[in-house]
Amino acid sequence: PLRSDDGAFLASLIADELVADRTDRPTAGGTPLRGTHAGKCLRAVQYDTLGVAATEPPGPSSLWTFLMGNAAHEAAQRALERRFPAAHLEAEVVSDDALFSCHIDALVPMTTHDACAAWPDALAGGDWQGQATRPVTVAWEIKSTQQFAYEQIVGTARKAGEGPRLGDFLQGALNATAAKADLLVLSYLTLGVTQSGDVSAAAQIGRDYVYTPDQFEPPAQAELERLSVVLGEGLAPRSAPIMPAGAVITDPTRSFWTVESSGPGPAAILDSGQVWGGKYCTQYCSFYSRCVADGA
Repeated sequence: PLRSDDGAFLASLIADELVADRTDRPTAGGTPLRGTHAGKCLRAVQYDTLGVAATEPPGPSSLWTFLMGNAAHEAAQRALERRFPAAHLEAEVVSDDALFSCHIDALVPMTTHDACAAWPDALAGGDWQGQATRPVTVAWEIKSTQQFAYEQIVGTARKAGEGPRLGDFLQGALNATAAKADLLVLSYLTLGVTQSGDVSAAAQIGRDYVYTPDQFEPPAQAELERLSVVLGEGLAPRSAPIMPAGAVITDPTRSFWTVESSGPGPAAILDSGQVWGGKYCTQYCSFYSRCVADGA
């Protein structure tokens, strides 16, 4: 019988459809490492590179968020293509050593004049202002997020924002570096617009963060070296850039990490804590059960 005890009959149909259509996006160039690995736990990245099946794949609520995000993403790409007809959307880039590949949301040809006009504050110094106009390539990374997370990132009238998420920045940095871009633009779009008289109507929808090569290339190189650990022998450590240097998750059931001393003698715990209030592994890892079973 057609029945929904919680009054969510249509939503249950949508959930079934989302799960049935769930597919993994292929690696851009068939390489072991890709841009979406940026900022993630090395153990999870290793499972992904080995083709291990996810033990906790995204559920209906996450897939619904992805669907809404994809709609915002496509709207942003259409707007870029309309303004910059030569823009290359979903540009596939493979590193020279064929170890890393990515899909870049948009590679946009601009001029230094256009870039300075678009982001005068971000490009106020350095070699951008006051020089002869020349062509540049912008690697555009587009991220959509729920309203609460968006306000944490960009801030509100009462509270300053925390800035871009580390993983988002590292992904954009890796992609821009691989594309040999002149600028990285990381754009956040909110999926829950609020009316505010403190900012423009456009700023209520999204915000750009702009980086030059001296800002994104060194972190990209460091992140690529970190990710390369998963290509070695043995299990990769449970570690991620959002944790303190040297920290490894020792108890994934609590997302509990420790920093241990090195050198001769018994190891001593120098520091410890939990990632994201203890929810990092249990709620945000697609390989949680496999990781627990495999042990340290």
